[in-house]
Amino acid sequence: MTHAIHEHLFIAFGLIAFLILTMMAVTSWAFLYKRFASWHKLFYLAMVFVMIHFLLAQKSISFEYIVYI
Repeated sequence: MTHAIHEHLFIAFGLIAFLILTMMAVTSWAFLYKRFASWHKLFYLAMVFVMIHFLLAQKSISFEYIVYI
């Protein structure tokens, strides 16, 4: 699996974004949110990683793909 991550960089960006969003889903309960509220600002970083993941996953980048972002 690590070979695939090194060969295809978009997998790493997608995996990091997925882990950040999973952490947010786990800590979004009311009693955990107070403790981890500052971590929820990582959402913006996750969205940047999702956009990079999307662009790197395309075989060729065109204006149409950029419009989706």
